[in-house]
Amino acid sequence: MMRFVWTVALVCLTGCDALVPDRTPSSGACVDQGHQLEAGASEFHRDDLQDGAENAFINMAYAGQTVQVAAYLRGMPDQQHVGTHRLPLPNETNVDSPMLRWELSPVAGITGAMRDGTIEFTRAENRRVEGSWTVNFDSGETLRCTFNLRRAYELDTDD
Repeated sequence: MMRFVWTVALVCLTGCDALVPDRTPSSGACVDQGHQLEAGASEFHRDDLQDGAENAFINMAYAGQTVQVAAYLRGMPDQQHVGTHRLPLPNETNVDSPMLRWELSPVAGITGAMRDGTIEFTRAENRRVEGSWTVNFDSGETLRCTFNLRRAYELDTDD
């Protein structure tokens, strides 16, 4: 019996980290403006759909919520999301991208509407997503921001 207990303990020490929430705070910044990501207001969490599928809500706030993003990702973050993807325009549907929705609040000092944008995931796991996003505005301005987001298990939904 003792051998079984030690085996289970050893397996968990080497492979159970996927079951333990990553408590490292979220981080990031908007590169050109120097706005830091607000750790307490930035995270992602699971949206458990009634048909059994799972998607992810992504929330990012930078510099006292000067820059705010609310996004919706098809599926939970995993290796298939790593890479660069097109961002949907406001009110765009039937998007050929893992990003189903991208809402960027009006940004102080930037005029014009969102013209296009991309998001790059350099790490996409069940507990953490990392990368950067770039939005180009029809006024010629560009906003570039990085993110390293923790999963907020406490916000996960179970339908």
